[in-house]
Amino acid sequence: MAKVTPETITDPVLIRKHLAEIRQRGFVALPGIGVAEWTGVAVPVPGPGDRIAAALNAIVPREGADVPFAVPALLTAAHGISRSLKAAGDPRLR
Repeated sequence: MAKVTPETITDPVLIRKHLAEIRQRGFVALPGIGVAEWTGVAVPVPGPGDRIAAALNAIVPREGADVPFAVPALLTAAHGISRSLKAAGDPRLR
């Protein structure tokens, strides 16, 4: 895996560690992962059967990134999308 920025994680062991932490926390916020000046914040969107169907993300300026503000907004949107996905996937939920 090639580094995009100096902070891009390429070590498979470290990637697995980060994924485990993300699953436990329910979101990810990583500064400089794709562009050095940005912080990426993302949350999962569960679909039918609670399988992850998508993710919602926000890219914010790294300096002054307000992750505690972004995460609840993303989780609220993800919840609404998840409810719609689940309802569309199972006629009994309509």
